[in-house]
Amino acid sequence: LAVQCLYIKRNQNLLEAIPRDSQATSTYKAMFDSFPGGTLSPLYILIETPDGILDDKENGAQIFQDIVDLSNTIAEATNIPKESLSSIAFAEGNEIGTKHSKIHFGMVKKLLEPKSLFCKGLHFFTHDSFCDLYSFAWEKSVNKEQTATLITIILPYSPFTSRIEHFINDIYVILDEFKPDEYHNRLHLCGVEVGFVEDMAISFGEFPLLIAVTCIVVFSLLGVMLRSAFVVVRLTMTVLLPLAAVFGLAVIVYQYGALDWTGIAQVQSREDGFYWYVPLLCFTMCIGLALDYDVLVISRIREHRVAGYEIRGAIIKAVWEINTTVVCAGMIMALAFGGLLLSSSLAVNQMSWLLTTSVLFDTFIVQMIAVPAIMSLADWLSWWPGKVPTGNLVTLEEEVENHNRALESTAVEPLNLNTNF
Repeated sequence: LAVQCLYIKRNQNLLEAIPRDSQATSTYKAMFDSFPGGTLSPLYILIETPDGILDDKENGAQIFQDIVDLSNTIAEATNIPKESLSSIAFAEGNEIGTKHSKIHFGMVKKLLEPKSLFCKGLHFFTHDSFCDLYSFAWEKSVNKEQTATLITIILPYSPFTSRIEHFINDIYVILDEFKPDEYHNRLHLCGVEVGFVEDMAISFGEFPLLIAVTCIVVFSLLGVMLRSAFVVVRLTMTVLLPLAAVFGLAVIVYQYGALDWTGIAQVQSREDGFYWYVPLLCFTMCIGLALDYDVLVISRIREHRVAGYEIRGAIIKAVWEINTTVVCAGMIMALAFGGLLLSSSLAVNQMSWLLTTSVLFDTFIVQMIAVPAIMSLADWLSWWPGKVPTGNLVTLEEEVENHNRALESTAVEPLNLNTNF
């Protein structure tokens, strides 16, 4: 089960973060049905030029041709229709032109003056307003100083799916390889989804470091507090492995569709996995809760062991004393987190599932079964290099006998080793 956590997927699908029955969700779906998915979040390629595009005839003409070449390269390399790209030199899958001919750089200045004789003559012979349309496109794609221009990309599919991540990575490669001597640090990809994808990629790239640093720091502090080097090994088995199993179970539910047969919207699977910040947030919260319960149980076991009880007696006595506290605390946390499953936001549902199953697994399996079992295997190793009593240890049977002897003069029912423990 723990191995499944290695196959966790993440996405930046905005529809998973907003309520599924909200007006915004309905509007987004209507947009997807009526227009190309990328209409909601266009991407842009920024091309910087050292001099004004119109000021240098030779360089301006070359930039015009480079825009066309770059647009064709992107369409061919990423398998998107050429119609998805538009700029001052490329639109509707071709170089910009009138019904009769393609425009060239020498015509641009004339096209940008709709009242010129050139535009009036063009309008007279073609009966269209090409100059007005081109002037509008120029204003939207070129800055006032004419030192930068844009290629607009409207993807034919939703920009919220995992495909966008691969597309953006492909664009980065294309931009790096496109005439590096001429356009070094002058071609840039931008857009809202670019920021989301990079944020997601960087955050997940740092995730292993976050896990390592968190575990090293916390495990070391607990080792010092309990005066035991075995803490690192034990916590790996009682915290990290169970936590990996919890995430693995979530993968089975939300990626493989283990509960799709129920028809419950809150536990329906998604092809592209979890909303990207859900695993990041839940990991730190889950490990914090697990260590909280672990400290409560282990500190009580150590207290009895130092007091002179043999390991079996110390474990059973500690678990008997605090089991109600741990179980009640775990149930309260599970109910609190479980309530988030009623939310209509899938991202919130995923967080709720991870937190709730983590708390329940830790409460009933780890602290009540796994921790006592592991601690009972090697008494001396559990506390090394610290020291605990080794002679004249009090056994559980002796503790029960002493307790019952103290109660003989009272009306309290004596303890029975076979029924009370």
